[in-house]
Amino acid sequence: MKFERNPGEGRSLHALAALLLLSGLSAVSQAEDWPRWRGPRGDGTWQAPPLPEKWPDGGPKQLWKQPIGGGYSGISVVGNRVVTMDRQKEPAEVERIVCFGADTGRELWRHIYPVVYGKLDYGNGPRAAPTIADGRVYTLGALGHVCCVELDTGRLVWSVDTVKEHGAAIPEWGLAASPIIDGDRAIVHVGAKPGGCLLALDGRDGRVVWRAGDDPAGYCTPILIEHAGRRQLIAWTPEHIVGHDPGDGTVLWKVPYKVTYGVSIAT
Repeated sequence: MKFERNPGEGRSLHALAALLLLSGLSAVSQAEDWPRWRGPRGDGTWQAPPLPEKWPDGGPKQLWKQPIGGGYSGISVVGNRVVTMDRQKEPAEVERIVCFGADTGRELWRHIYPVVYGKLDYGNGPRAAPTIADGRVYTLGALGHVCCVELDTGRLVWSVDTVKEHGAAIPEWGLAASPIIDGDRAIVHVGAKPGGCLLALDGRDGRVVWRAGDDPAGYCTPILIEHAGRRQLIAWTPEHIVGHDPGDGTVLWKVPYKVTYGVSIAT
């Protein structure tokens, strides 16, 4: 996959050129899905389809490309569905969740909601990769909108404005951490006040199951681990590295680690 700037559409518009197949490679489904930030295991590994030892003359064949709006969202893929996010400014300012067919590039559906970026620094568009689980797509927009839509149809299941409803505080460069799915909960890193650095939302209806932590939001996606027989949710905030119980959000431990400008970024 690659992103290309489309000069005809200006700085905020890019072309999505997805899933380049090599000669003799028959189907995208030969490879593992890539359903979330850093892949199926969240560690950056991917079981790819067999690749030839040598590129064909002229390089791999480009199958399709599609124009999309500005943003920094990653691309998530399950089956024949390629999902990403962008921002459009005309005819109205909106964030979009957009799904393309992996085989043809045809747009299958889009979900749109209004936003006002104002003076958001690097306000090009959404930052977080969609998370796909159990036939649903979970997203976090730059301004705190969490959406859950059906993967097959794009139908909205629920949405939450974490700023208006839960006191999320938008950091200087917008919210950037992808949702983490743990069982029937979607966990988002939004820096809600009070006591909501992390919010666990019910995957069925978006209601808050628990909220935990007093730190502001950073930019990195938390991870789930198991250590000494206990599951933990590890988050890096601008103030601490924190271990939470993912079941109820209880803080298990934390280490002070204040970073300049609040830029806790790397997963």
